[in-house]
Amino acid sequence: MKAIISKIFARKKKYEDFDFSLIKSVLLRPIGAGLGDAVILTAVLKQLKEAYPNIKTGVLAVKRNEIVFRNNPFVDKVIKDNFIGYFSNRGKWQIFIDYIPSFTTRNIIFDFILKPKYTISFQKKEKKYYNINTIQNIDYYIPDLARTHLSKSLELTPLKPYIKTANPEYSLPEIPKECEEKAKKLLHKEKANVVLSPSGTDRKINPEEIREILKSAFEGKEDQVNLIIPFTRDSTEYISVLRDLLPSQTPPLSTEEFFALIKNADMIISVDSAAVHIACAYRKGLLAFYSGWERNFKLFAPLKADNAIAIQSEISASAPVKEIKALPVEKAVASIRKLLHNKI
Repeated sequence: MKAIISKIFARKKKYEDFDFSLIKSVLLRPIGAGLGDAVILTAVLKQLKEAYPNIKTGVLAVKRNEIVFRNNPFVDKVIKDNFIGYFSNRGKWQIFIDYIPSFTTRNIIFDFILKPKYTISFQKKEKKYYNINTIQNIDYYIPDLARTHLSKSLELTPLKPYIKTANPEYSLPEIPKECEEKAKKLLHKEKANVVLSPSGTDRKINPEEIREILKSAFEGKEDQVNLIIPFTRDSTEYISVLRDLLPSQTPPLSTEEFFALIKNADMIISVDSAAVHIACAYRKGLLAFYSGWERNFKLFAPLKADNAIAIQSEISASAPVKEIKALPVEKAVASIRKLLHNKI
């Protein structure tokens, strides 16, 4: 069945001499549903708008990440990633940039329905029936996405001559006033407000190790720090370990309230997760912990800035949530003190 699907739905006329100087519309399909991935791709959308001021930009979004793109100044249209979304946009997009890391029957059929003029696709996982040899609906294929940071991914495409990616910047929609006010109630005006985001979808920081780091970094100045842990499935575990640091666990927050909390804090300490890229978008002081997987770090590292420090550490093999371990305590403590040097 998959062999038949690839022959019927994964075929299109390829354009050898496409004129990239006269682009009118570009549609993006994000690498996944994650908020962090979505935040990074706002830099790509900004680059497109700057290179082609009159271009129409669109994003295929799901419920989880559409908040990043909706009302974003660099996104003209947010399309639901479902049958109706693809069908209603059939033949309406000139360039389709696909970041999804794997061929699937669903997307092969949906891409056939979408019928873009020119398709650019990034690295796909090779499968028996779905691979770069059997799928013939791609005009330009980039076999290794990790050659650069995701925010600079257009450097790998035929759009490179028209795009400036030297200093990518993220862009987030304006936060509703009521969300901003709720977040500010969690902060302390007379203290350094530090947001601890120690866990993500599939990885987390070892609670005992982050406790050792925070104890050393705040020693003698505990009363000057307001440590805030957003409510998550793992937050209770960290509260129990960090009780002597009197962390403040928030009530459940909406995505916009979470954005507002990071926006108004003084510093963020986070595992490799959406919080890292939200902090970068707001140019907040950031200490981010990454696993030792080099490809992951190259693609999703924090944007380079004086107030963003990233540390790569070991990671356990436990599943489904991997635990970042063996944190370099002295380096982490020094980084926190550097980022808070005017606050405590």
